[in-house]
Amino acid sequence: MMYCIFCIYQSFIHVAGDYIEASSSARNIGVIFDTHINLEKHVMNTCKMAFYHLRNKARIRNCLSQDDAETLVHTFISPKLDFCSALLYGLHKSVISRLQYAQNCAARLVTRTRSSEHITPVLRRLHWLPVRQQITYKILLLTYKALRMAWRQPSALNSDGVFFKKFACNTEVEPKFLQR
Repeated sequence: MMYCIFCIYQSFIHVAGDYIEASSSARNIGVIFDTHINLEKHVMNTCKMAFYHLRNKARIRNCLSQDDAETLVHTFISPKLDFCSALLYGLHKSVISRLQYAQNCAARLVTRTRSSEHITPVLRRLHWLPVRQQITYKILLLTYKALRMAWRQPSALNSDGVFFKKFACNTEVEPKFLQR
């Protein structure tokens, strides 16, 4: 049987005489990066986890007040939707719409709203930003905090704009490579 050598080794990497199978995605600090760097696998995994928790909360929703249900959603679902959301800036609308759908389902669970009712008034009543606006807000907030810290502590930035000294580590003794 004849095999195309290129086809056999296409998904393998040759390292030190061994062939290692290449993965189509990799996880780093909880974010799943795929080969196209469009973060679709990360969004799918985030939505999967969000709906898992939503299903569990829906089972006990009748026993909870609205405040308790909102607390549970903020504890288990909102952090998953918001984790590393700054990386999602500029992604295609169809990818962001999956996260928006998960947030809409969470809002409907909290307020016991039917799926036939418009979600925008519900999100406003809960004071929740839509996902795309949350992403923009998070980037703006991080930028504001970085600029404010640089303004308050100009010695915290070197000429390259990299934080060092007391922001690099939380130790009392300064490492030698940070000393001037």
